[in-house]
Amino acid sequence: AHRARAVDRSGAPRLQVRGLTTDATRGASPLRGVDFDLWPGEVLGIAGVDGNGQKHLAEVLAGQRAAASGSISLGGTDVTGDAVPERRRRGGGYVTGERVGEGTVGIFSVATNLVLKEIGTPPFFRRGISDWDHIHAHAKALIKRNDIRTPSEKTQVAKLCGGNNQKVLLGRELNGEASVVIFNKPTYGLDLQNTRLAHERILAGAEQGLATVVISTDLDELLEISDRMGVMFQGHLAGIVENGPDVERKVGLLMTGAKAA
Repeated sequence: AHRARAVDRSGAPRLQVRGLTTDATRGASPLRGVDFDLWPGEVLGIAGVDGNGQKHLAEVLAGQRAAASGSISLGGTDVTGDAVPERRRRGGGYVTGERVGEGTVGIFSVATNLVLKEIGTPPFFRRGISDWDHIHAHAKALIKRNDIRTPSEKTQVAKLCGGNNQKVLLGRELNGEASVVIFNKPTYGLDLQNTRLAHERILAGAEQGLATVVISTDLDELLEISDRMGVMFQGHLAGIVENGPDVERKVGLLMTGAKAA
């Protein structure tokens, strides 16, 4: 079932990507001139067969990979050269499907993982020293708000199940500061219930005006939550189509490198 929801595209886009390219790396296709706009409250699904540039797209949008050329503008500000902390301050969030390792550090506590991208910065750190009272109070609030099932905020993240690990990531990235969030395979390896919870969380964010990119190889997932769908093909964004009755045929054409007529 596709979503029928009007997105207001009359104002300025929240995220603008122009001519984005990346350098080749082993085992992942680089980007070759990716362009798109994303508006507040919109969910843009990015489909494609794995290995067509999705990993590079997620990482370069998140600030974890340098762009070789092109630009990324967040809320009208060029953030192409900004690292993760600066992008977060400007409202950028990133939720990876690689929850343990890339998304969280297994041996660290839930509390530490919830401030992982704020390390060294106030209010959780004063002159570089951890303010544990502040960190633990912050964690308790997020655990409650995100229904994270954990014995305590001091429990190692590695001891949580996949669904609760995902809730730690969502709690950290979908904070009040976020205005654009990139999801890369958000429900990879999750059971049905936690997949549904993740979808509900993504859609609730969109209702509140969050601009959202969801990169997934699961076409059914994208059909369910996206307003528009783009397809990655050999490092290019082959095209973007509105989610609607004929979208599966159009996406299928784009996946083979043909134009969606």
